[in-house]
Amino acid sequence: MNVMSPRKRKKGKGFAPTRNKRPLLVPQFRVRGGPNEDFLKKHGLDEHSHPMDWFNALMPMRPEDNLEDPAVANVKGDKRSKFSVSNFAAYSNTKATMVNAGEKGHIFEGKYKPLTPEDIMKVMGVYILDGLTPSPQLVQKMQPQSKDRTHGNDFIAKHVGVGYQQLHRSFRHFFGCQDPTMIPPAKEKCPNMKVDELFRWCRHVWKEAWVLAKNFSVDEQTCKMQGKSEYKTRCGKFKRIGDGIQTDCIADDGYTYDFYFRNEPVDTKWIDKGMCPMHARLLHMFGNLREVGHQCKMDNLFNSVSLARAAYMLQTKVLIHGVIRKSGRGVPAVVIQEELGGKRADAVRGTVKVAILKDDSESHDLIVASCYD
Repeated sequence: MNVMSPRKRKKGKGFAPTRNKRPLLVPQFRVRGGPNEDFLKKHGLDEHSHPMDWFNALMPMRPEDNLEDPAVANVKGDKRSKFSVSNFAAYSNTKATMVNAGEKGHIFEGKYKPLTPEDIMKVMGVYILDGLTPSPQLVQKMQPQSKDRTHGNDFIAKHVGVGYQQLHRSFRHFFGCQDPTMIPPAKEKCPNMKVDELFRWCRHVWKEAWVLAKNFSVDEQTCKMQGKSEYKTRCGKFKRIGDGIQTDCIADDGYTYDFYFRNEPVDTKWIDKGMCPMHARLLHMFGNLREVGHQCKMDNLFNSVSLARAAYMLQTKVLIHGVIRKSGRGVPAVVIQEELGGKRADAVRGTVKVAILKDDSESHDLIVASCYD
């Protein structure tokens, strides 16, 4: 379904005073998305920068490395706290202290050492590399090749050093990216409490680091998991990635710009308007775009006539297009074409039917078209 630009507004009564006071967003598109030049200048990044400098800009090790405004990122909800990996180390050590790790008669007696931000960053790096080239056990990657010729990695072994077994055990037991001393809210309000601080930061910095192209896509992503969870989606029957926790995402040329997990509560204002939770998530992300008039491509899982109307009624005026299911999505019967076979199908191949959806003062004229293929 394609959405055409609105017709010019005829002269008449002026807009309401409240509408005139709204800040107008000026469309400044680039044909293809790419890194935000302001973000690169702020962090001193270019094509010659070390990969760790790029990673540190997105995942700062210490608060002084975080150059973003804490009031805008608002990772803890207090508009003051700065996100950093050093916070992860503090949270992890707090969890270990709460169970007396390393003390006599307790877990890791005489073996536990407090984790440093460098330790957290090293193990995170090993997990990233293991995601690219999986090994049967993660500790195998921390060994030199002289000890494990198949999965050993001299570079990792050199930087992780001795004691990698205990480092990995301590990380697995106590790693935390959320303050363990916080009183958690109700599960219905924040089901992902244990990673909420990380999610808030990613939603902020990923938008800061990237300029979205005029055309982008919406699709689902799955965080694969083998454990038990009430939020786990059973999709192993249909997808090779298997079961996991799913999220709806805005993506541009392989870059995830924004995401909304399906187990998170949705804005009730869209539910009150008759939208389903899936469309409410998309409209929330569309409303957070920074330019007007983007075009979004989506598959038949998301696309519907009501979503097209609501997306164009937003201040960001998103135009959506893509294939759509014949039933249950608001497609008018006049554009549905009869399925034929054999020579009859060849005779009508390429036939296009178009319908203009009128009587909507907010979204003007929308077009629904079908092409027999």
